[in-house]
Amino acid sequence: MCTSIDSTARVSPSAKLGQNVIVGARAVIGSGVVIGNHCVIEDDAEIGDNSQLGHGSVVHSKTIVGLDCVVMDYAILGRVPRSGAASGRKVGADYEPLRVGDRSIIGALCTIYVGTQLAEDILVGDLASIREDCTIGQASIVGRGVLMELEATVGSRTVIQTGTHITGDAHIGDRVFFGAHVVTMNDNTLGARADTLAGPTIEDDAKIGSNATILPGVRIGQDALVAAGAVVTKNVEPGATVMGVPARPVQREAPR
Repeated sequence: MCTSIDSTARVSPSAKLGQNVIVGARAVIGSGVVIGNHCVIEDDAEIGDNSQLGHGSVVHSKTIVGLDCVVMDYAILGRVPRSGAASGRKVGADYEPLRVGDRSIIGALCTIYVGTQLAEDILVGDLASIREDCTIGQASIVGRGVLMELEATVGSRTVIQTGTHITGDAHIGDRVFFGAHVVTMNDNTLGARADTLAGPTIEDDAKIGSNATILPGVRIGQDALVAAGAVVTKNVEPGATVMGVPARPVQREAPR
């Protein structure tokens, strides 16, 4: 199959398209864009100037990729969610388009769903999955294999390391740090009820150590520190340090 460009698409003469690329109706491909082999850009999608799409990437309908972005091989942008027959939380019918802010980098094999809004200068690591209607602030990092569930919010300059799970409805502030494989939860009923979901709130400058678990509805205050492996079942006061199972306050040592 050869490259196919719909007659209504607008492709800059300076854009470079690989082999077997499909460009849908009314799609816009900006100047200096480089698109790898076997990519699909669906109807009404927009790729900003000087952005790059790796081989096999899919940009779903109406998705907007900003200026100077890098989307690595086999990423999927703007995926529409589906509900299973037993899903307790049904997906909506209408979503805003996915927007990827200028100068952002999307890793290989990532999936980012429709309705999500990524600000400028964001890095999303390989194999990450970001569900619908999430918001991520400027210059934040979402590490390799991170799973972010629907309607979670993340502030600016926050770092989420490898394999962490950000539950749906979580609210995470600015400059928060998550170590690897942190787990957050939003359901105290273990699936028995869908009307009581409450993600945790993690305020600005908090730090969460690797393999910590944050239970539903917990608030972790500004500049608080959760030690590695802790299980947080109650609110943590601003500036406090907690550790253990369940997590309890301890004296924070001064930096050496």
